[in-house]
Amino acid sequence: MDGQYRFIEGLGEDMLGYLFPEANAVGIPTIDDVLGGVNVSDVDRFGCNHSDDSEATAPGSGDVIAGNAASLLAAAGGSQSSSIATGRYIWPDFTFHRNPLGEGTLGCSDSYSSFTPAPGPAVGVVVQEPSGLETVVLPGVKSKLPGAVRALGFIDYNGVFQGRNPTVDTRGVELPGGSEIFVDVYPNMPLPP
Repeated sequence: MDGQYRFIEGLGEDMLGYLFPEANAVGIPTIDDVLGGVNVSDVDRFGCNHSDDSEATAPGSGDVIAGNAASLLAAAGGSQSSSIATGRYIWPDFTFHRNPLGEGTLGCSDSYSSFTPAPGPAVGVVVQEPSGLETVVLPGVKSKLPGAVRALGFIDYNGVFQGRNPTVDTRGVELPGGSEIFVDVYPNMPLPP
């Protein structure tokens, strides 16, 4: 996402079938499953059925395609104005969360369908930089977090400016001067108190 050419990998052509990262593959029989007579479940960790996922070439085909596409794009040259950092969104109560809009999931079963909205729009991000944790907040936010850097607003996964109101497409912040920080919310990270 920090290159000049941004695209989201989704469905491949019909000859490849669906492309999933291995961590999100369900219902895709491997050769070991077929030879061993295993009945592969098509139910994901949120209780949702994916009957057509078995059309994928392999459980890790998305990882293979994404890795090769990233190599091609890196060879074409990247932008110096964007970066990707592990981080969390800051809610108005100055707590840290993976989602700028709320906590929980919208799964297909009762045990995975609890969503609690945030107490208001997120006010910034905290990110893990090589020099340590850095807090980036929107203009006008009276931060309880010392040394906070100011952001112009949120950006979506294409780097399009969203202003002060995050959406389900929000993926980071834009800084003064136009540089962008895309926030990777998945890895664990140390958080300030």
